[in-house]
Amino acid sequence: MDMIIRELMAIDQRARDEVHQAEEKQAQEKIRISQEKEELREQYARQVREELDAFRQEEEKWFAEKMIRVEAGYQKDLAALEALFKENEEQWAEEIVNQCIHS
Repeated sequence: MDMIIRELMAIDQRARDEVHQAEEKQAQEKIRISQEKEELREQYARQVREELDAFRQEEEKWFAEKMIRVEAGYQKDLAALEALFKENEEQWAEEIVNQCIHS
């Protein structure tokens, strides 16, 4: 009977050791998963920041190019108006004077 009790105690001790090892492994896995989760979050945040920076730079470049085109169009229109004014300045002044006089 003594032998059976010792055998049961040995089995119980092995079971306790296995449970303890499983609990330690579970705790280690929780830590590993938590660390991996944080690393993935940081990696995702970094990737999003990089994509946003690239998008912002692209938009700023597009806007600068658009402003150059708009300014060029403005300058072209201004030059055309100035040329038109110089071409017709005397005629328009004469018409204005005639309208004022004959009204």
